Amino acid sequence: MLSEIMGDYPRVRVIEILITHPWSEYTKKDLSEASGISRRTLYTLLGELETYQIIKPTRKIGSAQLYTLNRESKTTKALMTFQKELAEIEIDKQVSGEDLGEGESVIHSSTKKVA
Repeated sequence: MLSEIMGDYPRVRVIEILITHPWSEYTKKDLSEASGISRRTLYTLLGELETYQIIKPTRKIGSAQLYTLNRESKTTKALMTFQKELAEIEIDKQVSGEDLGEGESVIHSSTKKVA
């Protein structure tokens, strides 16, 4: 849902996975494979995601560090609220039978004109 609005970028893919499964723990390999990005790209993003308190390390299994979504973070809460709003727009669109044209904004289509 986020990638449809924000674009198909590695950072967005990782955040989307974390938000979609907020209680899961992931190794770097898991996140890399699930998001379809290289480990090298993921390693670059991890520091940034930790700085913004979106992701946090949890525990180690052997030498593998596990990470999870930082559900207490203000940034994460805002992203989850945004994702929820997008989902509600999509549900409303499907319930009302609206079909967006190619390139038409989901957000734009949700504003109704009052006669």
